[in-house]
Amino acid sequence: MNNFIQITRHLYEEPHQLNLVIIASNGMAQGSLEFYSNTKILHNLGSALSDFPSHENAGHLYQGGSEYPEDRFGWHLRLRAEALNSTEKCLLQLRFKNNAKVDREKCLEDPQLTDFCIRTPAEGIQRLGNLLCELATLKHQRLYWTPDTGLIDNELMHRERRAGDTLEAARLSLPNVR
Repeated sequence: MNNFIQITRHLYEEPHQLNLVIIASNGMAQGSLEFYSNTKILHNLGSALSDFPSHENAGHLYQGGSEYPEDRFGWHLRLRAEALNSTEKCLLQLRFKNNAKVDREKCLEDPQLTDFCIRTPAEGIQRLGNLLCELATLKHQRLYWTPDTGLIDNELMHRERRAGDTLEAARLSLPNVR
């Protein structure tokens, strides 16, 4: 398993709401989350990361949804970019949480909390920012990023619209994983 982030866009109430699925890994841990955003938020995040880091101790935080079930959000996504002791060594911290109720009989399908970091050079974060800005134009369905490379394309596997299909389609679209 390598370090990567894949974000896929699934048809929804565009351009006002985007239905997105993120799958990410640091080589040891992997997580996925279906979440909702809009083009302005995606573009603003991309712009901030495109210019990252602006100084040696720079940091940028994006949070969507809520981590607390009592806030009545179905999900929480946190992406934090941090410069480590120089502008060349950086860290991306990702935290995904769905706020599903715990069902002891189906514990593998229910609540999900994933929290891990990916080490990357500053150029990797800047490349991710540029890809997010491009995804916000709604011309592409898939963003695939690694610390060394990145691509944006329309290679999303289309499936029928049923509950769970967006996660399955995103997983099937991972390069070299099928």
